[in-house]
Amino acid sequence: MTEQLAILGAPIGHSRSPQLHRAAYRALGLDWEYGAIEVHEQQLAGFLDGLDARWRGLSCTMPLKKAIPGLVDESSPLVKLTGVANTILLTDGVRRAYNTDIEGIRRALAAQGVDTLRSVTIFGAGATATSAVIAAHSAGASTAVLVVRDPERAAETAALAEHLGMNVSTKLLGAYDPDSVPDLVVNTVPAAAAGELPHPAELYSAPLFEASYDPWPTAFARRWLDAGGTVIPGIDMLIEQALIQVRLFVTGDPGTAMDDEAAVLTAMRASVGRDPSAPWRP
Repeated sequence: MTEQLAILGAPIGHSRSPQLHRAAYRALGLDWEYGAIEVHEQQLAGFLDGLDARWRGLSCTMPLKKAIPGLVDESSPLVKLTGVANTILLTDGVRRAYNTDIEGIRRALAAQGVDTLRSVTIFGAGATATSAVIAAHSAGASTAVLVVRDPERAAETAALAEHLGMNVSTKLLGAYDPDSVPDLVVNTVPAAAAGELPHPAELYSAPLFEASYDPWPTAFARRWLDAGGTVIPGIDMLIEQALIQVRLFVTGDPGTAMDDEAAVLTAMRASVGRDPSAPWRP
């Protein structure tokens, strides 16, 4: 029986996950099928209930990440901590939720030499911002600034940062005046909404992690690049978190490396034209 997997979300046509996962399973010699299915949040419960024994796992993107924890049997410690999941492992009739975005961000930053932080400024307050807070904290950040249009939307993310012992503040977009330049700027606002986001020019001296990857470069990232700044593209996070998903689907454990994992990662990068030593140009 061929194992079935897919990426779920809405919209989903832009996703590079099918290319990444198919490349990984070819490299591993596995005849698994991986597709892309448009599923809205209100459809997710019914979709999960309709799956049969052929299904091994699901990757999930916007707007499903905060809905998943309430629809599974078990959640990883990171999912319990954040309330955010992007992966469902389906084995023995049990649904298990995981968050691979956090490790994906951490690995993407480390690959570009950003592995030790003291402070981070994050634009946005959705599911990816929540994962970015955890990733920054794991790299040593003790201070976080959340820059948002609506401070109420940032309340959960701010509370999580405080729970981790971070010094966190929430700033209103358009009125943000940094006290100092952070070690890292993260933009999690979708590309369609982030084009004209105001931000102080002094931030350009900090590296930017731009979570969006389509279209590329985003207008937000373009301003960094035009100023000669450093940009870490969201495609790197997508690749790295997908590698952890493949680990999960193959071994059942996100911390267990696969045989010849370096070759699998190389195949995944090649499938989307990513050379980690050069700027990404799709």
